[in-house]
Amino acid sequence: MMEAVCGGKLDRELIKAVYKTEKGQSKNPAVNYFKGQKLDYPNAETPRASKKYVKAMKRLNVSLNALPYAQVFN
Repeated sequence: MMEAVCGGKLDRELIKAVYKTEKGQSKNPAVNYFKGQKLDYPNAETPRASKKYVKAMKRLNVSLNALPYAQVFN
């Protein structure tokens, strides 16, 4: 969903942070959504309703520009 909203690929540093575990910590549950260094979405287990929801989402820049105070910064 993050790729769909932001309009691009996830930052490599963010993906590395998901895989990194500190001493004494358990595995990050977000690792289940990645295969290697790539996002594994949508996959065979993804429900059709979830795919439809993500596809219908507006991009972040469109959502932010719709706010009245966002025009001040453009």
